[in-house]
Amino acid sequence: MILLRCLLQPPIGYGGIKKEVLVMKRNSVLAALLFCLVIFTITPVLSDNVPASTVSVPIYACTRIATLPYTINNPGYYYLAGNLSYFDGQGIIVNCDDVTIDLMGFCMSGTNQGPAGGWSAVLIQGRKNVEVRNGSMFGWRVGVEDSGRQGSGNRAIDVRMRNGCWGAYMGVNAMIMNCTATDMTVEPLSVGSGKIINCVP
Repeated sequence: MILLRCLLQPPIGYGGIKKEVLVMKRNSVLAALLFCLVIFTITPVLSDNVPASTVSVPIYACTRIATLPYTINNPGYYYLAGNLSYFDGQGIIVNCDDVTIDLMGFCMSGTNQGPAGGWSAVLIQGRKNVEVRNGSMFGWRVGVEDSGRQGSGNRAIDVRMRNGCWGAYMGVNAMIMNCTATDMTVEPLSVGSGKIINCVP
């Protein structure tokens, strides 16, 4: 406070140019102090009161899926970096909530053994808030499967599924959007409850 009082007092004993220079210096120091005051005031607000849902996933939470099969046990963002295939089981198994699987435009290929057998490209084990997006799935019994329709709030977005039994078989409050499911022998797209938006068929 003493420093601020001194800074706010007009300079005395000087005139003309010297007085203007001192005023400019004083104003610069005041601006810097005010900036620091604002930063120290709002920093606790930003760190303590921002809802977790508005905080972006940090880059270190991104995990590459390089081979199949793959099991996800921790929330986060997972992505493919190339076309992947697997012909002897489930492709990706999701065992936790709050997961995004970004196919990055690549294709997952598998084996369709009919309604009574075969596997899923992505099998969600009764979890919630799981999103699969942006890529292709070929030859799987099910493209995106919510096992037993036990999950909630899961999504398939911009996924192209072909040559299977079900393209997507989802649980409650699910959303299937901008997807295509062709050459399916049972049902192209199915939700326990929720929405199917702008999909083919």
